Amino acid sequence: MTDILPPPPGTAAVLCYHGVSADAVDPDVQTVQVPAETFREQLDQLARSHELVPLDVLADHLLDGRPLGAPKAAITFDDGYRNVLDVAEPLLRERRIPFAVFVSTRHITTGERFPTHVLRAALHTAPPGEVRLPSVARTYRLGDRSSRRLAVADLLPVLKAADLRVVHRLVGELKGLLPADDWPEVERRFAADTVLDWAGVRALARAGAEIGSHGHDHAILHERESPAEVRRQLADSRRQIETLCGPCRYFAYPNGGTADIGPYAARQVPAGGYRLGLAAVRGLLTAEAAPNLLPRIFAPAEPGRLPSRLGEAAAATAQYLSWQRGLGAPRTRGASDDGGR
Repeated sequence: MTDILPPPPGTAAVLCYHGVSADAVDPDVQTVQVPAETFREQLDQLARSHELVPLDVLADHLLDGRPLGAPKAAITFDDGYRNVLDVAEPLLRERRIPFAVFVSTRHITTGERFPTHVLRAALHTAPPGEVRLPSVARTYRLGDRSSRRLAVADLLPVLKAADLRVVHRLVGELKGLLPADDWPEVERRFAADTVLDWAGVRALARAGAEIGSHGHDHAILHERESPAEVRRQLADSRRQIETLCGPCRYFAYPNGGTADIGPYAARQVPAGGYRLGLAAVRGLLTAEAAPNLLPRIFAPAEPGRLPSRLGEAAAATAQYLSWQRGLGAPRTRGASDDGGR
């Protein structure tokens, strides 16, 4: 096992996970699942190199302009998968590591799978032949696994660049590639991507997890989304979490890459009452980080890869800071003058 090199003081690494799985069956479909053994390895590596802290500690340092001091790390999860409660939480509790979970409230309420999952599952399990997706003017011929991977790779950026109305139409078309009676079996096959319900979210909160918002519909808040929709995503999700679970103080931008966050959304996060907004742009958190646009590091699914991923993030910090300044991010008090899955 390769240990993490000593990180520089005055920095924090915010790790972004999605699911932690003991039973993922297809990495082409279940791309957001980190194996439980790899997750365990990464927690132990981080504990040897960083002070593992809750988001409240980072918020207090940034908003008060106090130095971060010894290197810190925070563990976060996006979306709200059932295995965060069943698999990840016991490993975190055993090590007394704090963590935050950002949930998409409509999916928690309905149990629906996320659009990117539907896209991958539909294109990898649909019968061979030509498929037409009128909402985005795309046609694919599905055959072997290679052709399906190419179709996924072409369609994913289209899905992520669309506004919410187009996303809903496209998801309906993708579901139509399979008979309705086939989808329950597809969901059983890919059970690792099952979404939490509100009872599960409350169980995580009782276990000490910070519950934050990931929007209501997991809408990507780029410039093509209307201001009214941005406000709805931020307000409706926060209201539901506070009503059904408890305080909601933090927001994670869905997808969260440099092309996924518009200036209006970046301004609305603090205006909507959130202490921090977390992107998914690589970099280490420093005193110069804007509270509404914090960098995060996608945790790798492969064992032994975390040290190099942290090194890549450190090297990308200057690029992250340039991006946040270009987006018009507000400065933190005491501070001196990139993508998602």
